[in-house]
Amino acid sequence: MKLQLEGQSARVRLAEAELDRLLAGDALRGLVKTPLGAWAWSLVLGGEASLACPVPGEWRLTAPEADFRAFTSERPRRDGFTLELAVPDSAPLQVRLEVDVRDSRRRQVASAGSG
Repeated sequence: MKLQLEGQSARVRLAEAELDRLLAGDALRGLVKTPLGAWAWSLVLGGEASLACPVPGEWRLTAPEADFRAFTSERPRRDGFTLELAVPDSAPLQVRLEVDVRDSRRRQVASAGSG
């Protein structure tokens, strides 16, 4: 899982194996160790889009399960699943979840070539 932050937007890029784990009900986790301590994040599926901080130094992003499953059922696709999270006194935080489709594309090309 790759996380990229810029201004009021975040991009989360998942490998297909990570997507499979997420759809199976697992939480995806990341960790960065900094001079100020560790910063952890996780991505889970749930009822509605949210960003929580259950303990100091840990962020948990929840994507709406039904909508995300519908989005991923049409893969491979190049666009991302976008969440917009309200931020008091600021522009909303936009989070884009993307699935790296290179593995699917390789399998499609290989299947087309062998058939």
